[in-house]
Amino acid sequence: MFYDSATIIVSGNSKLYEKHHIYINKIIPNRIILKKNVYKITFLDKVYFINGFDVVTENDKIRRIYLFGFHPNRDDNGLYCLPEHKKNQLFTEQYFNMLLSNIKTYYFDSCYFKPPSSLIKYKKMKSMYIQLNQGD
Repeated sequence: MFYDSATIIVSGNSKLYEKHHIYINKIIPNRIILKKNVYKITFLDKVYFINGFDVVTENDKIRRIYLFGFHPNRDDNGLYCLPEHKKNQLFTEQYFNMLLSNIKTYYFDSCYFKPPSSLIKYKKMKSMYIQLNQGD
């Protein structure tokens, strides 16, 4: 379910149109990328389920994304680690689907923390074709 809100900020002669696209739904991470290998998550404690996210756009361009829940690729403020090439894009259905796929993936090579082994179990996948971090 999506909720949208907008704010117009006027500073001097310029206007900034900030919009929040809030998605509320349970997202369960299901894979890990570590040293160019893909792992399937076989067990994940509910504390790591994501309850949704907030995509913040400025003048219709993506600026930042906040996750509602613990994730190795978000900081203590909930800010999702978003590569520069994924910013400044329009928030489209295609971008939304890519974002869902990325949130379901833990990128352990560049994370803030790793869940303790008592709260996550995973196994290496033998082969999998997956498109990761590709632009349009």
